[in-house]
Amino acid sequence: MPLPAALLARLKKRGIIDEQQQQKSNEEVEEVFAEDYDDPHTENTAPPATEPAVESVDNKGKPLVHEVSACPNRSNRYHTCVEYCLKRYGSQKFEAAPLMLKRRERMLRRYPLPEGWEEVADPQTNRYYYWNTITDQVCWLSPVHPRANITVSAQRIQDLFGEQVFGNKDASDEEMETNASEESEGSSSSSSSSSDSEDEYEKRRRDRGRRQNDNRGRGRKRQKEELDPMDPASYSEVPRGTWSTGLASRGDAKTGADTTASGPLFQQRPYPSPGEILRRNRDQT
Repeated sequence: MPLPAALLARLKKRGIIDEQQQQKSNEEVEEVFAEDYDDPHTENTAPPATEPAVESVDNKGKPLVHEVSACPNRSNRYHTCVEYCLKRYGSQKFEAAPLMLKRRERMLRRYPLPEGWEEVADPQTNRYYYWNTITDQVCWLSPVHPRANITVSAQRIQDLFGEQVFGNKDASDEEMETNASEESEGSSSSSSSSSDSEDEYEKRRRDRGRRQNDNRGRGRKRQKEELDPMDPASYSEVPRGTWSTGLASRGDAKTGADTTASGPLFQQRPYPSPGEILRRNRDQT
């Protein structure tokens, strides 16, 4: 079905589609219609299985390759790659590691793929995943593997539900970052290797021993510095005294003067009476 004239003009103006591509697509459509009308056996044949548009099949017997655009804007969450991105930047190359291929062959020997499942190469992770051509389900391991987790692909969920699932990414990302930080603080073993956890444990043990040694040397000093909240020195400017401060000593006259006050004599009023001073001098002699 040809595109509307207004939409076709806008696509040509943006460079997404050109005249040669439009003519080629029209020719392909005409050939398909001609085959449908001329071939009498097409009415009884079943329609081909629907496959994702991002997957390409190699007719030489090689596994499928998940076609992923090499567009540099794929990491931008607000950018959606279109056919123009694939045409301009090309597709990513699949480069499998030898160790991964060895493990894959061993897994497939033990757990062969059942009927209806195809192996697909993923250039993003450079790994193989397995795709059910009937139910459109995917799995990273063989479907008959005990640890296989068969689920619907993320692209399929996005096509079905759209913004309902992938719309609120900000809140979900912040929640994931918060949970990740809490897990890293609470459990170092889950976020680091065993060597890192051992080094961290040794560092904590040394720091704890160093703090204990410091506290052991400062124990007496800290006990000295502790101040009774009922002591006047804790809530006023009165200097801190000793255990004998405030006890009556022999020779002190009961004059009513503040003998603990510092500064000039006028701060120690009332002065002792002359008779009290003579009496104290007589007692001292």
